[in-house]
Amino acid sequence: MRRLRDILIALAILGLCAYGVTAQFSADRAPDVEILDIEPLAIGALLEVDFTLRDLGTPPKPRNLMGGYGRTATVLYSWSEPCPCILDLEPRLRALAARYEGKDVRWIALAGEPRDTLEGLRAKASAMRPFYPVYRDPEQRVLRRLGIRHAGQFAVLDGDGHLVFRGGADDHWEVGKAEHLQAVLDAVVTGRSVPFTTKPRRYGCEFSLPASCLADEAASEPEKTGS
Repeated sequence: MRRLRDILIALAILGLCAYGVTAQFSADRAPDVEILDIEPLAIGALLEVDFTLRDLGTPPKPRNLMGGYGRTATVLYSWSEPCPCILDLEPRLRALAARYEGKDVRWIALAGEPRDTLEGLRAKASAMRPFYPVYRDPEQRVLRRLGIRHAGQFAVLDGDGHLVFRGGADDHWEVGKAEHLQAVLDAVVTGRSVPFTTKPRRYGCEFSLPASCLADEAASEPEKTGS
């Protein structure tokens, strides 16, 4: 009888410990959000919806997305806290942004991972010190409209807000040089036709799946629209 009592007490203690760990884990996670089923824009279409998202400030402030567009181009970058692609891409993006300094090209990151917490995003931004603002889009209202479902992907808008490109910065997440993104921005800045209308081969971290830069390696040849 005493042995049975000791076993029951031990089980009760284990149960309380498990509850405490679960409660702490749940408290650190973002609240459940509804991912909206939104039809993606066609290339050339206008991002016509006036979206307001919150930044990572203390407290978070609402930011009007259209109010932040660049007069020449806007690069919208899908972001997440756990995705290792974000760290790998950062040096390439800094070099690319420097190439267009003074050309009025605006960069905005959209954090679209529903499980990201505000604290986690702040910690990553604090460690990386990105040159662009990070806005939260956990319902993926903007990202789904842009046709993006992976972190580490890009959409480029021209100065009037038309979608001219979506896809990866380059084809090789380990040794790439953001050549696709550079080709698109070179074209937009100089007034030429954008060379891609659909995504080139892409890599990234599919939202709501384990973080891996190898989440999507399927190749797809970009369609040419001229030079």
